[in-house]
Amino acid sequence: MGAYLGMTSTRIPCGGSAGSNHVHFGLKQGGSFVPLQDKVIGGWTYYEGSSAYGGGARRGGTSVGVRGLLRNYGPEDGRYFENTTNHTIPDQGQVESPITVSGVPGNAPSRLSVYVDVHHTWIGDVTLDLVAPDGTAYRMKGPDPDDDGDILHETYTVDASAEVANGVWRLRAADVSVNDSGYIDAWNLTF
Repeated sequence: MGAYLGMTSTRIPCGGSAGSNHVHFGLKQGGSFVPLQDKVIGGWTYYEGSSAYGGGARRGGTSVGVRGLLRNYGPEDGRYFENTTNHTIPDQGQVESPITVSGVPGNAPSRLSVYVDVHHTWIGDVTLDLVAPDGTAYRMKGPDPDDDGDILHETYTVDASAEVANGVWRLRAADVSVNDSGYIDAWNLTF
């Protein structure tokens, strides 16, 4: 989980062309490429199509094909929680997006996985904190005035072992400079 898979590009190293940024990947076992049919990666079961771009992936009742978004959720063991509701980050303001965790015994892990999908017109203006159920805030991202990107897809690892796992966790996003705004698109926790 959280492993680097590839960069999006229109460059096709083996020939061909691409009209927009995307990722192609293959799976090797024992040094040879193998079909993706019925392989499970990141919680998704892959299937091949009868033509180029005809395949996709399934997870539970969700199927994703061409132009779909796949997130590496890890195994389906009941310890994954997400919030996919957009939350606006106002210019020079902050917002919190909640996730209620239940059914996880004991404390959170020392390597709690926090995936964030944040869109902002100047991502360097954004700070991100994970707020535990007891109100303790864990800084994951500080401001960076040189980062002029507009999308942040990042997985952070937080030592939350001092926190009880069950309860309401929050992703706090704050805009610390003037003239830009954005939103939390989605985020998740994997225990």
